[in-house]
Amino acid sequence: MRHAADRALPVHVYGEMVALLWDADDVLGAIRLEEFWNELAGTLPFALMCGYPAVACASREHSHELQQICRLHSEVRPPRMASRQPLTSQFDATFDPGPRTPAAARRMIADALHRSGHRDQVLRDHAQLIISELATNAVIHACSPITISIDCQPDAIRLAVTDAGSQQIRGTHSTRASGLGMGLPLVSTPASDWGINQTANGRTVWAELDPAASRA
Repeated sequence: MRHAADRALPVHVYGEMVALLWDADDVLGAIRLEEFWNELAGTLPFALMCGYPAVACASREHSHELQQICRLHSEVRPPRMASRQPLTSQFDATFDPGPRTPAAARRMIADALHRSGHRDQVLRDHAQLIISELATNAVIHACSPITISIDCQPDAIRLAVTDAGSQQIRGTHSTRASGLGMGLPLVSTPASDWGINQTANGRTVWAELDPAASRA
């Protein structure tokens, strides 16, 4: 920052980390980082812009903390047309059956929950566990592209993994050497319901999560 400020051109900064901390439910950490930025602004000349997701601003859980965030800024602009933009609820993606697919599936469900307004950490952990197991089983048992479908409704999260495999799934077992998942029986613990739909063209393994149960 000091090196950039020594140049003749003005310095413009985008503070992304504050939103990441807020998204991780580290609200106090976001506030403290905003305070650090203000302290730095007292010694170096720069213009700072911080962006927060619209769903974070609409939450009533941290309304007091949000007011603190606003007071730490010289100007606050609300999201454009936020009331007219419905939250996305359905997500689909197709992956090749490779070793990176489970990690991609975990990132996909985290993004889907965030974009649909589900911000509970326990819910995200359970959803990532389930989608990782479903994707891992598809990678092991299928030699075909894998389609992941996610439907995020206010009262239910439905996860489904479809492949063209015909072999009956019996579950996998985790070992440190293999790095594989714990198997489908593990899915039944956090899921409110789950099952396997076998068709002539392949199969779909699905699971449902109750958002209210994760907050209990």
